[in-house]
Amino acid sequence: MTYRDITIDEHCALEAFAAAHGRNWRNTLVLDYWCRALAWEGPTEAMGATLHALRNSHGNQWLYQHYQARAGSPAEQNPTPTQLDVLERIRDGRITKVKHSDTIYRIVGFNNPSVVGRVVSLRWARWPQGPFRAQTCELTDAGIRLLTEHRPTTAVAPACAAE
Repeated sequence: MTYRDITIDEHCALEAFAAAHGRNWRNTLVLDYWCRALAWEGPTEAMGATLHALRNSHGNQWLYQHYQARAGSPAEQNPTPTQLDVLERIRDGRITKVKHSDTIYRIVGFNNPSVVGRVVSLRWARWPQGPFRAQTCELTDAGIRLLTEHRPTTAVAPACAAE
């Protein structure tokens, strides 16, 4: 399903709600406000109508699967030193996903796979699409820009096209 781009007001309402409700803000929004129709009060009262309309137009699945921005869009966020290390390893082709069975795979090349997952969720890198036995993670244009801006002494080659 394709979704229309959200408005600035909708983006700001989501960001304010996230800031007010902490780490599990998506669950709070969906379970308490969208599913149980909890009354909008406190810091979220003014944005209630906007977020309710967003529920009607986009829904829960969109919120969990497509809405990634937090504290600005991913392109505006500053990477941590660990994330920059991961980006360099991806650029050098040292992070791969190896399939062990139909449902189990392992990320190889960095000792903290959740950092690799965060870099991918911020759309700074991607996994090639399609079936795999082993895939090498690739930088996106945003990831290339970040490496160029934050580690200018290293040359960055563009990502190869998916196989």
